[in-house]
Amino acid sequence: MMKKICIVFCVLFLFLGTMTGQVKVGIMLPLDKGSADGTRMVEYCRGVLMAVDSLKQEGVSVDIVTLNTPANADIKSLLDATPTMKDRDVIFGPFYPQHVEGVASFASKNGNKVVLPYLTNTKELNTNPNLFQIAFNAVPMEQKVVENFITLKVQKEDLQVVIIDCNDTTDTRCPSLTALVKSSCNEHDVKVRVTNIMQTDKNFVKAFSKKKENVVVLNSSSLQKMQEVLTRLDKMREEEPKIQCAVLGFSSWQMSSRQLYEAFCRNDVYVPSTFYCNPDDRKVKKICDGYRFWFKSEPYPVSPSYVISGFDQGYYFIKGISKYGNAFVGSKVQQVSRQMQSPLWFNKVSVNGGYMNNALMFIHFRTDKKTELIMQ
Repeated sequence: MMKKICIVFCVLFLFLGTMTGQVKVGIMLPLDKGSADGTRMVEYCRGVLMAVDSLKQEGVSVDIVTLNTPANADIKSLLDATPTMKDRDVIFGPFYPQHVEGVASFASKNGNKVVLPYLTNTKELNTNPNLFQIAFNAVPMEQKVVENFITLKVQKEDLQVVIIDCNDTTDTRCPSLTALVKSSCNEHDVKVRVTNIMQTDKNFVKAFSKKKENVVVLNSSSLQKMQEVLTRLDKMREEEPKIQCAVLGFSSWQMSSRQLYEAFCRNDVYVPSTFYCNPDDRKVKKICDGYRFWFKSEPYPVSPSYVISGFDQGYYFIKGISKYGNAFVGSKVQQVSRQMQSPLWFNKVSVNGGYMNNALMFIHFRTDKKTELIMQ
């Protein structure tokens, strides 16, 4: 049987001090630094630890039990052999889809809240009220992005939507995305025009209004197609300066935002996202400096940051439980902290189901070369 790793953090991490167990926390993640998953989850776990340290300074006591759960772990046997997991107020994990059923069943029997930091499309979420899924499922996110963006723009501008067909046969989401856009526009009485990336300049410009703002939507998330479209829009505005455009992008574009910052700003691009971390933020700098001091290593250079994710989520749930007890469900009216990277507030997915994070933001690359975050 997989060897259990049970760490008393007040001994291994002196900065946690002596804690009395007011909020009982379990961590069930792969914590073997010899594997890629383990290295990342150790960093996430350290972020949770740093959140515990901050909460301790605020007077919140925490008791932590951890279980190393690699991909081949026998979850049922591991939990049966760890009686201290039964009374955990909240469990962070698991990381692997094959472990969810066992942990969800365990939580149903013992009343634990289970936070799924990275998993999506968890079928148990529909029937188990103990589960909290951080990440969006793909289809609901697309629907939420389109509806929220059209609503946002309608409130401010007289607009029409221009769908650009990019002739991308590899993006299977195209038909559903286009249908979502048309449906949302129909609800808001917004006119929709359709053009093709291969149109001549004369025919391409005919799809755009000179009197209304044109909200451009591509039916492909391809970076190559996106650059082709932005280049055409640049050229069109040079020839027709009265045409105003804004572009609704894809979340995948965020990874290229540094290289394409100028082009994004010129074209008034809005990128939907569930995370954004400003490295110059005072609190972010403090967490990163603290990580280097306590763990003698650099945070893994990836976005979103595992350290910040662990801190944000650990602080949010532990602080929420300390304030609201078992009644804490992470709703919008139960906000207990400002997240540095990924906004958190949860909606119930069904009458008998669990909760999914419903927070969304748009990263707006403004024409004045500034970036703003629009929270939804």
